[in-house]
Amino acid sequence: RAEAAEGAEGDKRAEGAEGQRSRGATTNNQQPITNYQLPITKIMSVYSLL
Repeated sequence: RAEAAEGAEGDKRAEGAEGQRSRGATTNNQQPITNYQLPITKIMSVYSLL
């Protein structure tokens, strides 16, 4: 029983670590996308003026 409890705690810790990594990855990926979208809109507006 003690071993099963330790295994469950280990799984929870692993899931928590993966969750934090996935959250960090999504937030880090969203920031560059917003930074790239702004110059693209400016470039498109320049092409529309031409």
